[in-house]
Amino acid sequence: MTTSFPQPPSASGPSDGPGASSTASSSGGSLDEGGLEAQLGALERRLNEIGGEAETLDLTERNAQLARLERDLCALHCEYVRSAGTREHPVLGVALGWEERLRRAGAAEAADEVEHVGAEILIHGLRERERGAIDILELPEVELAAGAAADGRKRLFHGLLAVEEMRQRVEGRATALGISNHADLRAVCEEASRVQRVMREAFKRTLQAAPPDASVRRAWAGRLVDLADETIIGAGERDPRIAARQLSETGRALEWHMDAVEPRSGEQRRRLKRRVRRVDAERVEQHLEARLQKKFGKRNVELWDRAVLFGLAAVMVVLVVDLMLERTPAWLLVVDTAICGFFLVDFFVKAGLVGFHPTWLKRHVVTDFIPALPFGLLLGLGSEAGAAAGATQETGRAARLLRLVRAVKIIRVFRAISFLVRGLDRLVRQNARLLEGEVLLYPTPVERAMRRNTSVSPDARLWRLRGTLDTLFEHLYERAGEEERHRLEKLRVSALRDASRAVVPITDKGTEASLRRETLPLADGWLDRLSVVGSEEVEGRVGGDAVLRIARGARLIARSPLRLLPLIRGWAPADAAELPDRRVASRTIRAVSRSLGRAHKRVLWWADLRGTLTPGELVGRVGATLVARTARPAVRLLMFGGLV
Repeated sequence: MTTSFPQPPSASGPSDGPGASSTASSSGGSLDEGGLEAQLGALERRLNEIGGEAETLDLTERNAQLARLERDLCALHCEYVRSAGTREHPVLGVALGWEERLRRAGAAEAADEVEHVGAEILIHGLRERERGAIDILELPEVELAAGAAADGRKRLFHGLLAVEEMRQRVEGRATALGISNHADLRAVCEEASRVQRVMREAFKRTLQAAPPDASVRRAWAGRLVDLADETIIGAGERDPRIAARQLSETGRALEWHMDAVEPRSGEQRRRLKRRVRRVDAERVEQHLEARLQKKFGKRNVELWDRAVLFGLAAVMVVLVVDLMLERTPAWLLVVDTAICGFFLVDFFVKAGLVGFHPTWLKRHVVTDFIPALPFGLLLGLGSEAGAAAGATQETGRAARLLRLVRAVKIIRVFRAISFLVRGLDRLVRQNARLLEGEVLLYPTPVERAMRRNTSVSPDARLWRLRGTLDTLFEHLYERAGEEERHRLEKLRVSALRDASRAVVPITDKGTEASLRRETLPLADGWLDRLSVVGSEEVEGRVGGDAVLRIARGARLIARSPLRLLPLIRGWAPADAAELPDRRVASRTIRAVSRSLGRAHKRVLWWADLRGTLTPGELVGRVGATLVARTARPAVRLLMFGGLV
């Protein structure tokens, strides 16, 4: 497949070519609120009609209506975002989703065509950002000094972030779909690197013309820290080689920012240096993971990691039993030594593959190597030593043995803590995406009222329409025969290609903390939605890998004595071994969500009670509650009459 990309259309008007006239005519000039509502209503009615008659309509007529609806919906969405701008073309998400669906169905040729459409959109967005950077480079010094530099540096900073995030997104999708070697994706990444160099040059010029103040630099450092954290979290979801390259690029971006914006020692430079060290440590970990998979195979590495987790659990049990006993039994010493040998083999194999890298050793010597040393065997403190200490407490030898026993006990407590930290670190790395999710735990009354009174925005209605149309396409595609599938593939590729040529200005706007808080979901509403999640939608909400992990953990709990513990009793279905993964995961998520929802409500009640400032207000709150609960005469008679 060719990789020639057309030049981006001029911002002064629509591009020439197929689909340009339909896009322009659907907008008809500026789009006011009344016109938008009318067009949204018309599209919703058309979609409902097609959805209701999809099985009975003539195939040619149905396909023609679907094509027109696809073009009109994309045109309306593009016109809606045209006035304010957008970070990415509205057609891009549609194209990427349809490409993924086609690849799952094995339609590689059609998926490649959709991939080319998405690559064209990304290339156009990059070149538009490049035009903005070139405009700044060509500005005379007088205009920069007059105020253009401050606005330009803000746009360029957010643009550089957007380019870096886009490149990581492209590489991550390519890894997930197994298409990392495709020419279109390589062209996008190469173009991103070229545009990034131009933008950095323009950014440096704006810094020289108008150096940013401390508050701006603090905000920039915070955004870069978030980018580094997101890259570290996403590393576990990608191929280790791709993840290592992305981490390396992110580390270089942070170092470039430190050199350009934070050349002197200060708080922001220290923050960025700490993140650079974390990114570098994760990069080494991903390099190690790639070498392990290359040498032993991905499946064997996964089995080995699982064995390490079981070993950590076993050694924790051994250490707890040992701390509870006065004497260390011989069999316990043998088990402990065997597990320690297993951990030492794991440490030296990995250290050898990573080339005894100082960054890796600094992180793993204390938590992996030292706790894995079999101190009981090295010091000769088995059951015989304990017996000798108990029998000859009056002698100096016995006193020395007792001191050694106490030292070994302290060492074993240290080992227990180290192994616990190591196990938790592995669990956190495996579930980083889930643990980093953000919700609003304690909203203020104003925020809760705002969420309750918020009406559905036009943007939400557009995306809801988009989701319904995508679902209809997928439903028809799944039920169609081979010939009809080819027709649907060509029809939608043509519609998306036409819609992608609409001119949409790209703007990279940062999300302020207050605006970001407004977009976070409320914890109670989020838990309520998860408490009724079905097996059909659980994969879409938490992801396929998370479904497998949740099902595996639920089956482990259901088969073990853990199911009797008070805190997690009822979380795992009793018949988990007989159910498919999606049903096990959905039932587990519903049970856990209901349990967490009850705990969250108790915390909210306690926090609300703690908000009472004076004893008088507390008495007033309790009295008002009693009056409200005893408002009915019968209840009041039973309660107060019994006291009399």
